[in-house]
Amino acid sequence: MATADIVDKEVRELVDKAYIRATTIINTHIDILHKLAQLLIEKETVDGEEFMSLFIDGKAELFVQ
Repeated sequence: MATADIVDKEVRELVDKAYIRATTIINTHIDILHKLAQLLIEKETVDGEEFMSLFIDGKAELFVQ
């Protein structure tokens, strides 16, 4: 049982860190996400080049780690 508790605690910490990172990314780039949503409403699909241009035009910092 002690091992399961340790694993549960470690998993919880990983999930909490991932949640914080995800919300930070979303909140940092909310304007770009709104532009993407509008583009998807208009066109229904967006290719990789269009997607990346939203981030480049928005001077977004890509969170790749």
